[in-house]
Amino acid sequence: MKRFIAIFMMLCLVLGMSSVSVWADETSIWQSEAKMPTARHESASCVVGNKIYILGGYNNAKPIDTVEIFNTITNTWTTGKSMPIKGASFGVSVVGYKIYVIGGVDGNTITNQVWIYDTKKDTWEPGASMPIAKHCFSTSTIDNKIYVFGGFTQLNSNISNTVEIYDITNDIWITGKSMPTVRSAVGSTVMGDKIYVIGGLSGKTIY
Repeated sequence: MKRFIAIFMMLCLVLGMSSVSVWADETSIWQSEAKMPTARHESASCVVGNKIYILGGYNNAKPIDTVEIFNTITNTWTTGKSMPIKGASFGVSVVGYKIYVIGGVDGNTITNQVWIYDTKKDTWEPGASMPIAKHCFSTSTIDNKIYVFGGFTQLNSNISNTVEIYDITNDIWITGKSMPTVRSAVGSTVMGDKIYVIGGLSGKTIY
C-alpha cells in the first residue's frame, strides 16, 4: 500500500504546528502519525531513504536550527545535528545521502551560504557560497547540479529572475539563463531532463 506523508507546517506568523498525517491512496483515508517534536513553519523537508528530514524554520517567530528526522517505518522521531545557522525560507536538495541547504533568512539577514548535511555521519560542512543572497526561491536537481530559481534578494522584496546552478562535483556556481519573468515563492519539479518552474509571485501578480 502506498502512503503519502504530509508534514503540516501552518503558515502563521507566530506559531507553527507539529501535526503529521499520512494519506493512504488505496483506502483514501488520512491517519495521524507521531507528532513532530518541534512545531515550526517556513522550514524545509526532504527524503533520504525511509526517513524524512525537517530542517530549520520559525518557532514562535524566531528562526531555529533544529533538525528532526521522521522514520517512516517505525513512526518515530529522532534529532539530527543542528544546522550551523538558525534559518528559514531556504532551499534544500538531496543528492545521494547528502542534503544541501542553500540561502534563506538567518534572523533578519538574507544569506548566500551553502551547508551540506551528511546523513550517514550526522555532520555539516560548508559548500561554495551562492553568488547572490536570496530567500523564498525554488531548487531542483539534475545530474549533480542544483538549480536555484528566482526568490527575494532583499528581505521580502526585490524579486529576482536569476538562475544559479551549483555544480556539487566541482563545488562551484554557474549562472544560468534568467527566467522570462521575476518570481518568488515559485515551485519547480524535474521530469526527465527538464525542469518545470510553476507559479510564484511577482509584485502583486500571482502566476
